[in-house]
Amino acid sequence: MKSKTADEQELLASVQFTLPTAQRVLAFAPHPDDEVFGCGGMLALLGNQGCLVSVIVVTDGAAGGRSAAGDLARIRAHESRKAAGVLGLSAPTFWGLSDRGLAYGELLVERVKTAIAEAEADLVLLPSPTELHPDHQALALAGAEALRRLGGDRRALFYEINLPLPSPNLVIDITSVFEQKRAAMACFSSQLEEQPYDRRIEGLNRFRSYFLGPHAEAAEAYVILDAASIQPGLVPLFEGPLAHRRRLGFAVSGEDIPLVSIIVRSMDRPTLMEALDSVALQTWPNTEVVVVNARGGDHSPLPEHCGRFSLRLINQKNGEPLSRPRAANLALESAQGQWIVFLDDDDSFDSEHVAALIQAVQAHPGALAAYAGVRVVDTRGTVCGVFNSPYDRRRLVASNFLPMHAVLFSSLLVTKQGVRFDESFDVYEDWDFWMQVSRHTDFIHLDQVTATCHPIGDSRAGVVFDERVICRGRSRFFSKWLKRWRGDEVAEGFKHLEFERDEKSHALVRQQEEFERERAGLVQERQLSEQLLKQQFDRQLSDLETSLTAILASRSWRLTAPLRRLAAFVRVFVAAGKGTPTQ
Repeated sequence: MKSKTADEQELLASVQFTLPTAQRVLAFAPHPDDEVFGCGGMLALLGNQGCLVSVIVVTDGAAGGRSAAGDLARIRAHESRKAAGVLGLSAPTFWGLSDRGLAYGELLVERVKTAIAEAEADLVLLPSPTELHPDHQALALAGAEALRRLGGDRRALFYEINLPLPSPNLVIDITSVFEQKRAAMACFSSQLEEQPYDRRIEGLNRFRSYFLGPHAEAAEAYVILDAASIQPGLVPLFEGPLAHRRRLGFAVSGEDIPLVSIIVRSMDRPTLMEALDSVALQTWPNTEVVVVNARGGDHSPLPEHCGRFSLRLINQKNGEPLSRPRAANLALESAQGQWIVFLDDDDSFDSEHVAALIQAVQAHPGALAAYAGVRVVDTRGTVCGVFNSPYDRRRLVASNFLPMHAVLFSSLLVTKQGVRFDESFDVYEDWDFWMQVSRHTDFIHLDQVTATCHPIGDSRAGVVFDERVICRGRSRFFSKWLKRWRGDEVAEGFKHLEFERDEKSHALVRQQEEFERERAGLVQERQLSEQLLKQQFDRQLSDLETSLTAILASRSWRLTAPLRRLAAFVRVFVAAGKGTPTQ
């Protein structure tokens, strides 16, 4: 479910505006004139496109007006043939069944089915079952059932006449053939004497061009369905606008956009504002923020809104500090949301955290809890761990792998099932809470990391490995739950814990082996580098020695030997302080 209501552009994205492709088209009309009033523009366009178009008029239309000679059925058949010629179509086939006498049943279904099969039609036009006339409804249902039985690549086009389709998914511009349709409608003089049907239909067609731009004068609207997807009851044709939006995946009510309560147990630390900033950035639109003063005394003032969300600060009347479970229960009593998620005042959410979790539970009807991954970040901002394991209730028996703010859960667990935080717990109150929740629902695992844990303070028994805190908390937890678990639950839980321990041990062995392989590779690379450097040095030294030998053996070197000896003598004389060479 999309977490917002739809605007017109998003809804129109589900509507087609191009003429459907087809080779053989069969249109069923309950009465003579319905094929023109309802889908005359479509039939003319399909005929112009080269389709083989056939029309079957099912009833004689004899109950549709007055005729002094009592030959209304003949008159209306003549009008229908004349209108077909105006649209460039072949004359219809007339079944001549009794007007207002159509009955949805096997006889009608089989006759329609046979006609579709004999015509080899791949596109079948039918009146909408939402029409008010009983003949229209009966023919629509019979045609839909016939197509459902035939299946294949056939498609149905349901058209509108006396009641607009509530949620059409195909709108066709008929501007180019609108004058033809108007001329064809004018052929039905017997009906226009009853009332100006042509002006009524023209008004509907002009209205249907609303979203086609300024150059469109008229359009026809349809619901197009594949034969293989036609369902009993034709739900998409009967649904109203809100149901249509919901079927397309857009939220339309509080059921679709439930209120989420984000609970913050505050120790009034400087990090509180950073936590609230992450709440303010949540993309889920229907959210309230409940901050409970767990420190006691006077809490720093907070605004009435956290971004666009309402914020309530709850203080104890006596101003005493609250334990973590007591603060959590107080917040649960005040939360008004259908879904609840906790956030400690030194942690944070990614902007999509709540929306992603809501979508996860909405994708699993009946689920009462879901959780996402949480990264652990140290004081330097380095990610030093991640909680993101698939759900396994056996594992929850042996260890707590669900960070508090990872989980979104239904308020029904509190109001209907009586799940509460055990106020006798100093730590691991969240583990105890999740264990209670697990007795009523499985947790949906959202395999993405959307929140951050900062392991500071004394509330991180699952992150900071203080042995005394861990032992005391686990002892309290198991003292409570060992009395409630079945033997097989305990066995499976600790078997899973042993499996995890073995897996970690194997992982360490694999890491050590990989390290040894990498070290051996580095040693080999170093030895090779040293060998290459020695070879390069030896080559350069050999080249220098060769050059020196050549210089010493040259004639110029021998001739300049006296000068080099004189220069050496002068340098020695000057260094001894005997004066300059000119003295």
